[in-house]
Order: sequence, then C-alpha cells, then structure tokens
Amino acid sequence: MLTSVSAVIIAILLAIVVALLRALLVRESGGSGREAIDSSARAFRWTLGVIVTVLVIYVAPEGITMIQ
Repeated sequence: MLTSVSAVIIAILLAIVVALLRALLVRESGGSGREAIDSSARAFRWTLGVIVTVLVIYVAPEGITMIQ
C-alpha cells in the first residue's frame, strides 16, 4: 500500500515529467523558449491540481476512519 509521503513524491515527479514533456512539445512545434516555460508551468500546476484531488479522494477514507 502506498504511504502518503510516497504518494506525494510520486505526484511531484509525475508533475515534473508532464511539465518537461509539455516544454518539449512546445519547442518542437516552433514555440519560443518563453512560450515553452509558460506552457510547462501551466501543465505543472494543472497536473498538481489533478493529483491533489486524487490524493484527497484516496486518503480521505483513511482520515475519516481514524476520526471515527
């Protein structure tokens, strides 16, 4: 079973990979360096937002059980 710490580490690593892939795609399509940075930053924030939501859904039942 995944611990909360390892889940957060995996989430951050996944967000970094998505941001790097996004930067590569923008650069390959002829975008400037500034556009690549902006696009990868948006992808990073979006990925972290999605992952935080998933982690809350994943961890919330354990927290509710502990409170009860």
